[in-house]
Amino acid sequence: MILVFMVVIFSFTLNAKIKFQVEVYGGYGSFSPNDLNMYSSHLKKWIPFSYYDRFKYWGKNGWVKDISFSQKGNFAIIKNIFPFGGRLRVHISKNFSISLGVERFSKTSASSPMFNGSYTDNYKKYENLYYERYKLFSGGIYPNLSTHYKHKLIDWNSKAIEFEAYAGLGLVFGKCIVDEKYDEIYIRPDLKQNVTIAHKMEGSGKKIGAHAGLRLNINLSHKIGFFLGGEYFHGGKEEISGETTFEYNMKTEYDGKEENFHYIEKWKGIWFIEEFDWLKDWGEFHYARPENDPDNIDWKSRYFYFDPSGFRFLLGIFYRI
Repeated sequence: MILVFMVVIFSFTLNAKIKFQVEVYGGYGSFSPNDLNMYSSHLKKWIPFSYYDRFKYWGKNGWVKDISFSQKGNFAIIKNIFPFGGRLRVHISKNFSISLGVERFSKTSASSPMFNGSYTDNYKKYENLYYERYKLFSGGIYPNLSTHYKHKLIDWNSKAIEFEAYAGLGLVFGKCIVDEKYDEIYIRPDLKQNVTIAHKMEGSGKKIGAHAGLRLNINLSHKIGFFLGGEYFHGGKEEISGETTFEYNMKTEYDGKEENFHYIEKWKGIWFIEEFDWLKDWGEFHYARPENDPDNIDWKSRYFYFDPSGFRFLLGIFYRI
């Protein structure tokens, strides 16, 4: 891509008055990484099923009473994205130009949900779940080559308003992260158990992307101006892979004694959707979430896809050299 750009520049530099233009821009875009958000959707259903539905089942059978379950906050999802980038343009004629650009787009969404449950059998018991952190990240880098066509709409003195259409191709280097740390706390009069789990999945990949857009250029002088417009970015469905770290700490206080247990696991693999039906005494749960543990590959329903496609609104400035 860079070689093609340099060849074109060299060819036209042999010609007359070649003009360069530097642009910097930022914006806001629609973005819904459905496969990544599936991790949050899974937990939103799994936590009530594994806690509250279990309590209700015990209560229905007369094993416990005084059931309580409450929730504060929820699991974050990603709904939009913030692109930021720049490009170097070469004007090869009055209306046409080519550009070499690079863009970074990313979004982090975080939350700290809390769940409190209790019931009574022979004595009061508590089962609580506290998230110290829960984060989803999705983003990438997009080096690209574009062609531009502009048409002057209004011209007065050194100022002008231009209509512009452009399109291009590039390579999308995508990345996704799931980062969570939480405490599972079980309390009864003679025992307290605290399990702390830190779990981080990181995955990356690459794929060809494309973009096309329309914009208005507001020339404040012969050299400087700003632009605003919209574009559609197509990132394609991209498979990703990477490393996961799982850390487990259990602290148990019982009969005046304290016991601790700790281990760390790490593994690498391609991301996939782990999916199966989990049958418990109190009901059936459809388990579906992103995973990359090779030991769970038998439960793979399909591969995980990172797709950053969506519409974007962009605002930027330019300077002609």
